[in-house]
Amino acid sequence: MITARILFGVTFGAVSAIQPGPLTAFLFARTSVAGWRATWPACFAPLLSDLGVAILTLGVLGRLPSPVLLWLRVAGGLFLLWLSFGAFRRIHTPAATPLPAAKKNLSDAVILNLLNPNPYLAWLLVVGPTVLEAWNIHPFQAVSFLLSFYGTMGVLLFLLIRLFGAVESFPPGSRRMIAILSSLLLGLWGAALMTDALRTLFFAPRG
Repeated sequence: MITARILFGVTFGAVSAIQPGPLTAFLFARTSVAGWRATWPACFAPLLSDLGVAILTLGVLGRLPSPVLLWLRVAGGLFLLWLSFGAFRRIHTPAATPLPAAKKNLSDAVILNLLNPNPYLAWLLVVGPTVLEAWNIHPFQAVSFLLSFYGTMGVLLFLLIRLFGAVESFPPGSRRMIAILSSLLLGLWGAALMTDALRTLFFAPRG
C-alpha cells in the first residue's frame, strides 16, 4: 500500500509540475530575465505555499461558496499582470531596474502560488482526501505520499528552470526576444485567469 501511495505521489507530482500554468509561465519569464541560478529557489514555492493552502482548503475553503475560488483567480490574474509589467520594465530599462535576486524570485513564486486556484483545487479534490485517507490507515502512508508528491514536483520544476536557463547561452538579441515573449505569456495567463473568472462570476447562467 505504501508503494502505491508513493507511485501516486510521484505521478501526480509530475503532472502538477509539467502542466502549463501560471507558475511555469512565471519560471520561464523570470529565468529568461534573471538566469537559472537566481530562479532555481522558486522550485520550493509549492512546498512553502501549500502549507497555507492545505490549512485553508481543509479548514475553510471546503465550507465556503464557490465564488471564493473565482475571486482568488481574479487576484492571481492581477498579480500575473503586475509581474508581466515588471518584466517588460526590466527589459526596456535594465540599468534602472536591477535583476530579481533569488530571495525575491522565491517570494514572488510563493505569492503567485497562494493566488493560484490550482493548488487549492488539487488539495480540495485530490491531495487532501488522499492524505486524510492514508493518515487514517497509518501516518507513514500519508507522509510517504506527501514526500513523493512534493519531491517529484520540486525536482521537475528545477529541471524545467535549468531547461529555461539554456536561454543564457543565446545571443543578446535572441535573449531579449525570448524575455519579451515570456513576459507576454505571463500577461496572457493573467488576463485569461481574470477574464474566465469574471465571466463565470457575472455572466454564467444561475442554476
